[in-house]
Parts: sequence; C-alpha cells; structure tokens
Amino acid sequence: MFVATMTGAVGTLVTDFYSVYDHYPGIQQKCWAHLWSDIRELQPQHPADAGLAVWAAELSVIYREATAFSHAEEGPRLAQRQMRQVPLVSTCQPFLSDEPAPQAGLCRRIEKQLHDVFTCVADPDVPPTNNAAEQSLRNLVVNRKISGGTCSEVGTAVKLTLAAVFTTWPLRGVDPLVAYRQMLTFP
Repeated sequence: MFVATMTGAVGTLVTDFYSVYDHYPGIQQKCWAHLWSDIRELQPQHPADAGLAVWAAELSVIYREATAFSHAEEGPRLAQRQMRQVPLVSTCQPFLSDEPAPQAGLCRRIEKQLHDVFTCVADPDVPPTNNAAEQSLRNLVVNRKISGGTCSEVGTAVKLTLAAVFTTWPLRGVDPLVAYRQMLTFP
C-alpha cells in the first residue's frame, strides 16, 4: 500500500516495509502504523520480556517527539531528521547482535530503512503513515467483497479506472460531476 505526496515536482512514496518498494529510486517514508502493528504483535508473544516493553516505550517517545517536530516551524528540517535518527539507532543497536531478542528482526528492519523512517520530519507534507492510502481503497475493497468482484478482466479494468478517476478528481480540486459531464460530452 502506498500514497504518493507531491512537494513541488518531487513525489514521496509512503509505504509499508514490503521489500518490493526498496527498489523505488525516489524519496520514501516508511509507514509507522505498520511498524507499531508489528510491535503490538510481538508483545503478547513475549509478555514476560521487560526489555521488549522498555524498547517499545522508548520507540514511542522517539516517534512522538519526531512527529511533534514535523508540525513545528523551526530549524533546518533535514538536520532535524538526521538528529531524530540518532536515538532510534541507539535504541535498536543493542538488539542487532547475534543474541536472540524478540525485537531483533524489527531493529534490523529499522536499521535497513533508517533513511526512510523520518522523511515526515524533513517534509511536513509527508505523513508518517500510509493510512490515507489504505482508507482511500477501503470502499473499493468492501464493494468487491460484497459483490464478488466483476465477471471479466475488462469489467475489472473499467471499475478500477473509474475508481481512480473519481478518487483523484476531488484530490485535485475538480468537481467530479462537472469533469464527468465534460468527459462524456468531449471524449
């Protein structure tokens, strides 16, 4: 799932941690909601691990401070993004060794994607999660599940094209009714 936000002529891809996005050549923001979901899944699996709870709490503080700053108007943003990465690295560093720890896999993921976890600090127009993209698709997915989908590839293509058009027009400030009439009148 991704959402592309535009800042001038440059777009930022907001994605989960799925490795297919690692090859995207542009600017990215990795979704913190997906990371929190993975942390919440770990905690019930290791309820007696006090270190995991402390680690999750430390990440929470780092995240809150970073996202609070992203709405502030002070200082050079790129430098602030890099400053926010320092505590994140120090919080994950102890779990990157060969010693087994429940959070080791997530720490390796954070280390690998470090340059993409605080893009939202450098650019306040970039959200820290891809929730908006997932919510924009929700109605389409629910409709597909209720109706059983379309009966052909052509039907699927038409449905997805219309969904994309009717979703994009309001985001661009275009009245869908006017644009649809114009499209039908002057194809």
